[in-house]
Amino acid sequence: MRLTKAFVTPLSLGLLITMASTGSLLAQPAKDAEWARVTEDDRAIKIETDKLEAVIPKKNPKHWMTGIEKGSFLDKTTGFREVGDGLMVVDWLMEAGSDEAYGDQVYAPDGHGVGRYRWYTNETDPTRRTYALMAHGSSHRKRIVEGPQLCHRMKPVQPEIIRGNDFIAVKTTYQYEYAAPGHKPGSRWTQLIVFPKGERYFFLMDKFDSV
Repeated sequence: MRLTKAFVTPLSLGLLITMASTGSLLAQPAKDAEWARVTEDDRAIKIETDKLEAVIPKKNPKHWMTGIEKGSFLDKTTGFREVGDGLMVVDWLMEAGSDEAYGDQVYAPDGHGVGRYRWYTNETDPTRRTYALMAHGSSHRKRIVEGPQLCHRMKPVQPEIIRGNDFIAVKTTYQYEYAAPGHKPGSRWTQLIVFPKGERYFFLMDKFDSV
């Protein structure tokens, strides 16, 4: 394991989030602060502050690729550790509507490509239909616009680590590779996770620049 290639700026936390939303972030190399430590290896980035711990995967995740890795978020004050499948997981790029018109033209084996959204009216098997209702409900129908399914099939990434006077942040980007009929691939997803100094929480922003 090695110390991460980190960055420092005199930015305030609020200014960081504003600049991230517009895509403009400037940074310079720095060392760990007394209140936080960042370690990085080929697989993941670990953030450890005086209040919490979290891991952001780069490849070969324990469960999902996006957000905070499964089981890694720790609140040091209470000893609580996240016991689900991870935090702030990102999926396909979707929009409201039905995919019935081109359902026979799309296929996404195990998350690759663009497939049909699992909607209860698409399912003929009773078990799959029940699962679709439980997972996605029966209102607000959606369809997949671009893929792959990032949580499953995102290729390895190299997030940017940003340091300020009162925060550490991790910025990850990925460009969608596949598109449904009538759409173009290439939209860009950006996720910014900000860990403020002395706090037991983090901020997270997901941004999509659509083609």
